[in-house]
Amino acid sequence: MNDPAGPDGLTPRSTMLDTSIIPLGERSQRAILEHVVAVGDEAETTYLEVKGPLEMGSKVATAKIAKFLLGAANRRPHEAARHFHGYGVLVIGVQKGSAPGVRRGSEAHELEDGLRPYLGPQFPPFEFGRVGVDSDHEVLFVVAQPPRDGDTIFACHKEFQGEDRNDNLMSGAIYVRGASNTRPAHAGEVLALVERARGGGKPPIALEVEVLGQVHRIGRVGEVLEILRDFQE
Repeated sequence: MNDPAGPDGLTPRSTMLDTSIIPLGERSQRAILEHVVAVGDEAETTYLEVKGPLEMGSKVATAKIAKFLLGAANRRPHEAARHFHGYGVLVIGVQKGSAPGVRRGSEAHELEDGLRPYLGPQFPPFEFGRVGVDSDHEVLFVVAQPPRDGDTIFACHKEFQGEDRNDNLMSGAIYVRGASNTRPAHAGEVLALVERARGGGKPPIALEVEVLGQVHRIGRVGEVLEILRDFQE
């Protein structure tokens, strides 16, 4: 009888991914990993990005992660909320049919230190997750927080020029998530982010109406208004 498990002991149960889950914790992240192993790059969407094995700590890997986080932070809240409760997920060390992972030993604080020059001091927090594949390798997850109305526009703070122009970052540029990639924002998308920034910080108006004293019927309203107009003139 054939073993249903695929490479690296992962069993792709279905090509459908339940995006109603919160992508935090090993159980949820393993389900995402199995989905990516099953479909590869086809899994990429506005809320999910996939990278093969990277040399963690390198300038290229840091720039790739920073670009994803910037794009995820510049999503529209009502659109982001449709999947993963608004979270955005980057999976590193996986490809269709296998999950070779990256070398174990990547420390969260070291990754954050490398990312901060690109993200700036006001960037929202993000999470790191790990799913082990063998004694030396693990798949890494970078999880971006859900965007909120009132969030500022998050621009790139540092330039990067790599061998692959798709990895390049420009200081001051605004990046957004496309259907399956992170790219510079178009004019309409920048305007939408401006509206997002204006959408928070304004408490709703609370209006209460009550009757104080007696209620009287007022007659000859039109005549009284004419008298008042004449008086004002």
